[in-house]
Amino acid sequence: MEFSTLKKMSVKTILEKVKAKDCKEGLICSISGSTNSIVTGEALYGSFIGFKGDFMGVRASDGVAFRSSTAFVPPIGEDIINTGLNGRPKTPEGQTKSVEFSFDIYKKNDDTVAIGYIYKVKVIVAPVIEIDPLVMLLDKINASKASKKAEDKKEEEPKK
Repeated sequence: MEFSTLKKMSVKTILEKVKAKDCKEGLICSISGSTNSIVTGEALYGSFIGFKGDFMGVRASDGVAFRSSTAFVPPIGEDIINTGLNGRPKTPEGQTKSVEFSFDIYKKNDDTVAIGYIYKVKVIVAPVIEIDPLVMLLDKINASKASKKAEDKKEEEPKK
């Protein structure tokens, strides 16, 4: 597969000269990759979150592919990747093990926002969360409920 290399990958850089506002509603690109670290900073329009790793983006309109070692994804994608990174164990060297992901990114017109559209993210491959605090909590709740049920059942049994 042929591809162009980008210094940083985002919906904007994948679309190149076409602005997202000029795209039709629907699938505009996909971003897939593997990351183990977060990049943060401040820019003209506020703070940003990006990821370091190995990424590929594909423009939906013509199938042109791009590769980059830095990627920026829409906010919901950031949340999904961050959750995956936060739930990963560390390597013996102290680095976070990498997470893999793949998103299809859609444009949806929306007159309630200043720019007139929003991005929707369809998760194709979700990061695997090895240490998920919510799952751990749900396991505790289920164990507690099972224990309570067993106690209640014991109390209901007639004494001999």
